[in-house]
Amino acid sequence: MDETTASTVEVLLQESKLGISRQLLSVANRLTVEEAAALHRRFAILDDKLQAEDEHFAPGFQARPMRYFFNEMPADFTLGDFIGSWN
Repeated sequence: MDETTASTVEVLLQESKLGISRQLLSVANRLTVEEAAALHRRFAILDDKLQAEDEHFAPGFQARPMRYFFNEMPADFTLGDFIGSWN
């Protein structure tokens, strides 16, 4: 686990998101290693675009400052761009 992974786990384990986290973990247990790797690759570009250069704090979403934007989607990345990035 690295700093980015730890931040993601921290967000998922917050009480307000614990139910969703349990559902995601349930899905994760059903994926093969290859399927999980493909899913990770498909979200890599979006994950990168959801991060700021500097840490910031969004109340209600995190316990400490992180690089992730929680209140807005990247303006230069549409749903079509996201799906197109899967290739």
